[in-house]
Amino acid sequence: MHALDLVVGSRLVVRNLIALGLSGLHRDTPRLAKAIALFVIVYAASPIDLTPEVLPIPSYLDDLVMLAVLSWLAVHMLPSNVWRESCVQSDRWLSMAADRLQRVSNELLFAAVLLALAGWLGMWFGLARA
Repeated sequence: MHALDLVVGSRLVVRNLIALGLSGLHRDTPRLAKAIALFVIVYAASPIDLTPEVLPIPSYLDDLVMLAVLSWLAVHMLPSNVWRESCVQSDRWLSMAADRLQRVSNELLFAAVLLALAGWLGMWFGLARA
């Protein structure tokens, strides 16, 4: 498996979790699907584990299987238009978050360069004494 496949797969998981949460807020979503979606999101974000972690690998696998099965169940209980709308909104949110992250990282890089330049000028002109 390539690293690019893992990145694409993890982005798809994040997109689907956000879409699942958004679909839980939609008025056309059945109550049982809302309850399952809420459980999946809370359990995925929670540090609490329903199964004891006696053996680490099986504990992670049962969490993964349980979340995958419950997510699949919730998505298949949704009306198709609700899932499509939620996926589109999720994609919009993720692209906005990526744009915002890019802007912030550019601003932080610019600030770091200015601070380095100020420190270098201070040392050059003898303003900062060690």
